[in-house]
Amino acid sequence: MNPDKELEKNIARLEAEIEKLKHDLIHDALTGLKTRNFFKERAVEIISSIENLKQEKRKEGFHNFSVLFCDIDNFKEVNDKFGHEGGDDVLKKVSKIIKDEVRAADIVCRWGGEEIVVALLGADENEAAKKAEEIRVAVEEGIRDIGVTVSIGVACYKRGLNKDSIIKFADQAMYLAKKEGKNKIKTYSDVLIVGKETK
Repeated sequence: MNPDKELEKNIARLEAEIEKLKHDLIHDALTGLKTRNFFKERAVEIISSIENLKQEKRKEGFHNFSVLFCDIDNFKEVNDKFGHEGGDDVLKKVSKIIKDEVRAADIVCRWGGEEIVVALLGADENEAAKKAEEIRVAVEEGIRDIGVTVSIGVACYKRGLNKDSIIKFADQAMYLAKKEGKNKIKTYSDVLIVGKETK
């Protein structure tokens, strides 16, 4: 074989391997969603971008973003009934449904176990809650034969919050949805209201 052709072939192979490694670093192997670490890094960039826009008083670009914290209801029972392979299959199906329900620019990641977190760029709490409800219905209808549902917590970025705070608030809202019967949408505003009522 021509040495130049062989070199070109080896370079192309190495480039393909590098691209695969880059892809694998930021994508969950099971679901194909982005990784938790990628999500955290992007959340920092998003918050910085929003703050810069506000400081410069520019109108272009998005000035809001919200986080949806999604958890598959009764996932342990799914694993017990269908085995871990069946559980993995359900997780992949739910992941695909959620990804299909949001825009390409939004970020969907597997947070861990059966938890999926979404960043909705430009969405305030009301808009995010509407999208969360669409996701909830799509999962319920899309996997009706297995009876899988999701509980979703919603939190919107406010000045002064960091990535950990907004994710924590969305997580707290998700736990309220679980507590109130599962297959529900709750916002962090709901968490604050419940907190005031219990004082």
